[in-house]
Amino acid sequence: MRYDMLGIREFAEKVALTGGLKAGSGKMAYEKARKGVRLHKAVQKRLLEQHPDFVSEKQVIYTYEASPDEEGAGTFTLEGRTDGMYIDGDTLVITEIKSCDTHPSEAELPHYIQGAVYGFILSRGLDKDSNVRIDVIYGLYSDFNALKVFSYTHTAESLERLFLVYAGRYSAYVGYLNAHNEKLRSELADLSFIYDSFRLGQRTLAVNIYNALQDPSVPMLMCNAPTGIGKTSAALFAALKALSFTEGERSVIFYLTARNEGARPPEETLSLVCASAPELRFCSLEAKEKICIYDGDNNGSDGTKKKDGSRKCDPNNCPYAKHHFDNEPAAIKEAIGSERNFIDREFVRELSAKHMVCPFELMLDLTLFCDVVIGDYNYLFDPESYLKRWFSDESGRYYFLIDEAHQLPDRVRTMYSSSISSDALMRCTKGKKRQKIGKKLVKMAGLCSEFQIDEGSEKEFLKELDESADLALEYLEDHDDEKLLDLCFEMLHFKTVSAYIQSGGSILHHSDIDGGTVSVYCMDPSVIIREKCGQSDGAVLFSATLLPENYYKSELGGEDMPFVSVRSPFPEENMLALAGTFADTRYRAREASLPGIASFIENLSKSVKKGNYIVFFSSYAFMESVYSLLDKNFRTEAVFMQPRKSVQADRSAFVSGFTEGPEKLHIGFCVLGGSFSEGLDLPGDRLSGAVIVGTGLPQVGEYTELLRAYYDSNNRAGFESAYFYPGVNKVIQAAGRVIRSHEDRGFVLFLDSRYARRDHIDAISNCYRYTVCRDPEKVISMIVDFISEI
Repeated sequence: MRYDMLGIREFAEKVALTGGLKAGSGKMAYEKARKGVRLHKAVQKRLLEQHPDFVSEKQVIYTYEASPDEEGAGTFTLEGRTDGMYIDGDTLVITEIKSCDTHPSEAELPHYIQGAVYGFILSRGLDKDSNVRIDVIYGLYSDFNALKVFSYTHTAESLERLFLVYAGRYSAYVGYLNAHNEKLRSELADLSFIYDSFRLGQRTLAVNIYNALQDPSVPMLMCNAPTGIGKTSAALFAALKALSFTEGERSVIFYLTARNEGARPPEETLSLVCASAPELRFCSLEAKEKICIYDGDNNGSDGTKKKDGSRKCDPNNCPYAKHHFDNEPAAIKEAIGSERNFIDREFVRELSAKHMVCPFELMLDLTLFCDVVIGDYNYLFDPESYLKRWFSDESGRYYFLIDEAHQLPDRVRTMYSSSISSDALMRCTKGKKRQKIGKKLVKMAGLCSEFQIDEGSEKEFLKELDESADLALEYLEDHDDEKLLDLCFEMLHFKTVSAYIQSGGSILHHSDIDGGTVSVYCMDPSVIIREKCGQSDGAVLFSATLLPENYYKSELGGEDMPFVSVRSPFPEENMLALAGTFADTRYRAREASLPGIASFIENLSKSVKKGNYIVFFSSYAFMESVYSLLDKNFRTEAVFMQPRKSVQADRSAFVSGFTEGPEKLHIGFCVLGGSFSEGLDLPGDRLSGAVIVGTGLPQVGEYTELLRAYYDSNNRAGFESAYFYPGVNKVIQAAGRVIRSHEDRGFVLFLDSRYARRDHIDAISNCYRYTVCRDPEKVISMIVDFISEI
């Protein structure tokens, strides 16, 4: 992203934005932008009729040259297109057209400054006392004929003086970033690896990542590396060394994770890097509801929490939003002046409270001063909540490091899927059936009930959906209706993601659920992943479970993608891997297998006597069924179940139970595929073994069967792609919790008769070469013998 070349509108918003945050959302803003374009054209047409010399969309460009005696100043270039200009007698008139819900009492400062900048640039060839008028014209979304004009008279000289005030502010920002880039470039050139040496395979990983990021012909690299090898430090070190700095341009690393816990490893790594590169600045992005500090008021305003625990943001009531833009410059100045390397949540919350600004918006703006930004996948891949500050343009000098990449395809599928039901539509018609919005929703509900999968029905449905969203937005401008607002958001989302039907990666589906439901399902996320990763100079997708290679290449966006795989650096003798094939956990046999599994867990526990262990199950229901069959005293004293809701406090309490140097038995019951099977780090004797009950196959359901059929129709092995590979992935991830360092020793037991089959042996052998045993007593004996040697 270039910061020394920007649009005139962006410039005006950066240097002159005042007041507070406004209610609304990006989805609503998108729809209003469409109306705004139509309003612009209507006003321009009217002005042309009134002034034959009226010219619209005239392109202008201007470079502000920082004076050599301006310490810390930087040169930058502005460009843009005027809404309109014409001559009125001896006056040059510049028009700036804006859209609004209601007419303001005066022109907003950024709108006025935007017009003034155009006026300054276009009057530079005129005499200094030439007359120039800036007309800021406001039109209503609801009525293109209702215009209000605010006029500001100037001379060419006064416009220049005005421009120089604001240009000086931005020049200081450019100068600061130029100096920062130069200092960081020098520090990174001398940067050594943060540890004394590389682990076995870690250097290979780092070298391949560095070479790929330096090679423009390699837009994406896929890395399969086992848990514990140090993927995070290898990837970040390589990416930092690959960064190249050009004056006027930001070069930034985005480290993207699948869950909140994934932020900790890069945070720890970067904190160590800062000892050698003190100029480096990084941040971890937090969801709005987690960083918000407003608790609402005694009147129960919309700033208070909803029943589900989430927070409805209402800038009209929130005191931290009311004067956000007035107060934010001081907050940013303090953040940058603090010389902190890590812009974390607590620091942002402190600044927010001190300066009375929105912590979420402040955090997003502070990313513009960071060299590494850590955040969830959605900040890049989500069609609505991606980081617009960074990714609105097509590309930039960015590197994307995508951790736990095996989870990315399903996350993208979720982001690009949507459903509209007849029941949901009808619930929003209450009290509105005689109004336009009510009638439209009733019609939409009928379409959902009677939908047929054919081209004609699809076109009609999307057309009615578009009109329904427009009517809902108009209704919501004057009415508070949370149900309709949620429905409106889903309709807009449906419309957005339905665009991918044309690429063949998404399908429309109809079911009888909830009175008739029409869904758009993302089947093949590879097109989206490749498109988003294409915004960078290089993307690295890494995980401990990206095998088989061809399956993940097709899922992640490129069969031509280079692939690197390294083996575990840890001694094989430190791990005992067994497959107990005496249990049948297939769904049809599961009920009968429960007593035997419960009995085996009790017998194994009595035999090992003490230590920390985890038993993983394929579902909560399966886990709870086995738990209920355990001896009451045993389960009360030794067994601790993963909480169903992943509340941070509950998670922390669960993890803290796995203590070092255990003198008694501590067994965790967890679910495969959750944060406890993939985000848990329990080194040393905090975890000495894991039992994985079942093969991790997803449950048979409508969506999974649709996915299977889609793969089959595209010659991509439906059962393997929809069920088998995702199941094996969960199993390997869970097994990876046991060995985390060279000193760790432990066992993993795969418990299911299917582990004796060749397909399972082949799929898992890349990570674990296990011994198959049908005798439960012998399995226990082997584990006890191994444990006794630790």
